[in-house]
Amino acid sequence: MRHSYRFELAQTATEVREYYGLRYEIFCQEQDLFRWSDRDDIDDIAYPIVALTAPQSIYQPDIAAWERVVGV
Repeated sequence: MRHSYRFELAQTATEVREYYGLRYEIFCQEQDLFRWSDRDDIDDIAYPIVALTAPQSIYQPDIAAWERVVGV
């Protein structure tokens, strides 16, 4: 199955939570750059841009399926 991607500002509480969760996984767990959190004062004014994915279906395209944050 192919996936399509789109990029936008994280707008819902779920998207923002997944944005910070993925950042934590990348910078704290995988790269071990920060011990507890990668957040700083810039996050208060930053625009969280996320990559969203949904399975691509030629039979039933569904915009509501664009829910999963897969990139920051």
